[in-house]
Amino acid sequence: MTDEFVTRSLDEVRFWSRIMKEHSFFLRLGFRCEDTELIREANGHYAVFEAIEHKANAFPAGTDPETIRRFNEEVHIAVSHIWMFKRKVLGLILRCQLPGGTNFPLLVDHISREANYFRNRLTELNTNQLEPLPDAIIDENVFFLRIMADHAKFIGHLLDPSERKLVEQANDFSRDFDQLLFQARDLDSMRPQSQTAPLLGQFLDQNRVSVKSLRDFKKTAKELIEACRIKSIIHPLLADHVFREADRFLTIIDRFENSLTGKQGAAPLSGAMTR
Repeated sequence: MTDEFVTRSLDEVRFWSRIMKEHSFFLRLGFRCEDTELIREANGHYAVFEAIEHKANAFPAGTDPETIRRFNEEVHIAVSHIWMFKRKVLGLILRCQLPGGTNFPLLVDHISREANYFRNRLTELNTNQLEPLPDAIIDENVFFLRIMADHAKFIGHLLDPSERKLVEQANDFSRDFDQLLFQARDLDSMRPQSQTAPLLGQFLDQNRVSVKSLRDFKKTAKELIEACRIKSIIHPLLADHVFREADRFLTIIDRFENSLTGKQGAAPLSGAMTR
């Protein structure tokens, strides 16, 4: 099982370190020219996570677990620092101290939630305290459904208002994922009685359909933005960023489904590992 610890740790760090790096870039784009100190801090976080990403990609699959444990601790510190930076920026925006900037408060809250998620996952891996499958299914879906709902709202606001059809589609996705999130929270509040295999299986199936539709919409939007075929202020990297997160959510849903149905090669019911 030591190989599983290494594999899962590197998978998380490789994905989320790139996400954190890009968050730094997006925040910098939204600062005003005079926000030189905030720009400097954002550039510093970008450099830190770029180095972490390169280091994570350089580790071979058979790396000693103790080396990865220490690496996870190093990454945890960096994630804590960028989380604090994001919350500081959110406070400045909400106190109206950055007038004229283009970082939405919800966007900054959104990316700080992702940093906190990453930080918690590193702690769970290093302490061998991953959730049992029924809890993980609900908690991961509550987290990612809110992320997807936010994405739809951001896309709708960053498209040019004249792109009426695309704006309408984005708003439809926002409403759909708000409803899915409410349903997930209902299932959450009914725990543990709600954690039956049939209910969890239906929960995953329903979410998969909507996430796949949103993922495909993001893919189309990304391609149109890259080809300069639609009017928006969406950076091409942001379009790719939100597409990758939707694709990640689909992968997680599929893993849960495989574990729930006991398919060959699926992870065990408990998330715990031995190192």
